[in-house]
Amino acid sequence: LNVVKLMIDKGATRFKSAIVTAAWGGHLDIIKFLLEKVDVDLNVINEAFIESARKGHKSVVEFMIDKGATD
Repeated sequence: LNVVKLMIDKGATRFKSAIVTAAWGGHLDIIKFLLEKVDVDLNVINEAFIESARKGHKSVVEFMIDKGATD
């Protein structure tokens, strides 16, 4: 999470890969932080949902559903 915060502080704006990778790894704290800070479209939410489901990260799956995941 500290690295992600540093990236935002330094002006990074593209976080699709980070959100999907965090979902794959089950890092709900990073996902929540990023979704508070950056705008993402439903495709990113769906991709994160799929990756977290594949890895069995139930809390991330539930969070992505709450955020509108449909796939």
